[in-house]
Amino acid sequence: MTDAAEPAASDYDHRFHAANHADVWKHTCLLALLASVRRAQVAVVDTHGGHGGYRLPAQGEWNAGLGRLLDAVPPGASTASGAVDRYLGRVRRLAPDLPRSYPGSPRLTLDALSRTSRLRVHEIEPQALSALRAALAGDGRAQVVGGDGLAALDALPTADEVVVVIDPPFVAKAEWDTVADAVVRCVRAHPHARVFLWYPVKRWSRPRALQARLSAAGVPWVALDLVVTPMEVERSSLGGSGVLLVNAPSTAVAEMTTAGAVLGPLLATHDGRWSLVTSANGGAL
Repeated sequence: MTDAAEPAASDYDHRFHAANHADVWKHTCLLALLASVRRAQVAVVDTHGGHGGYRLPAQGEWNAGLGRLLDAVPPGASTASGAVDRYLGRVRRLAPDLPRSYPGSPRLTLDALSRTSRLRVHEIEPQALSALRAALAGDGRAQVVGGDGLAALDALPTADEVVVVIDPPFVAKAEWDTVADAVVRCVRAHPHARVFLWYPVKRWSRPRALQARLSAAGVPWVALDLVVTPMEVERSSLGGSGVLLVNAPSTAVAEMTTAGAVLGPLLATHDGRWSLVTSANGGAL
């Protein structure tokens, strides 16, 4: 797809992609990171909150994502990954009517936080913002803010630990540079903040360019890319997704690595072929 054919960010609607393989990987890793941050008070800033929860159609992308995991791991069963077990446990608790609904990142985050921690979540799209406010209403730990979440990263809350979650739609090429620059500004202004960035993998050029931009700015990072459809099979589809972390505890990275080895075979779409690609700039794998 050429850049001229790319839709505007406002055309993106995550409701069509909720609980797909990328959501499974993203949320498994996010919950692993939050579980590793063991301080009395944690402040999480989510730059792209979405709707806060999603109704799943009978047939959709979730069938090849969460659906495969639900079929493979019945309630009460355990996988070889504590991170995958944690993810499934929280999803099942928050969405007891599975597979009819799915909780978004903000609800999963709040479920993982202590009573003394808090979440500030941003959303720029008006319809999603309204749904997000309704989904989080009644939880005093949550603050929902309308507007550009990336622009708000210069001023982070004060807490024992600060975690920044960046999960953009990435529908336009320019977003990759915008996101990389926002991460650089955030890390320079708040060098101890823990940054969690998700990105899609359709081909390697854009993720690698984002990583190079961070490296050139002196930002240390670790990335884990889970690819469930080989890109030579179908380059126009979402073959995988990656998470890039700044200041991530080594225990969280280790949990994510083990989770990838469990999820890869379950989510692989083509002859069981999958890969987990790890890379780093100044961070230990």
